[in-house]
Amino acid sequence: MKEKQITTKSRTARQNRTFRLSDYESRKLSEGAKAARMNESKYVRELIIHGGVDATHAEDRRNLIRQVSGIATNINQMAKHCNETGWFGSTDARRMKEALDAVLELLKELIERWR
Repeated sequence: MKEKQITTKSRTARQNRTFRLSDYESRKLSEGAKAARMNESKYVRELIIHGGVDATHAEDRRNLIRQVSGIATNINQMAKHCNETGWFGSTDARRMKEALDAVLELLKELIERWR
């Protein structure tokens, strides 16, 4: 009888590594991972692959996501109002443009900061 070959997609195989750290090094690892809001394993991988971890980006990204989400909510509310009333007046258009301009300004500011 012929055996069936089953192929499954799997993540890249991970290999466990063990290394020793002094108390100071261990504390620095924990502090760095906490500041970057990563677990220690991910933090070490980022250090190896990218040569460093910039914790300020994580905070900036959270703020950007929060602000863009708020703006998106406002835009959705305006769209809902327009759909319900069948009316899209100049005030609605102005508010929509202001919301989109705010998103654009946030993105420009973050691009400059992340350079």
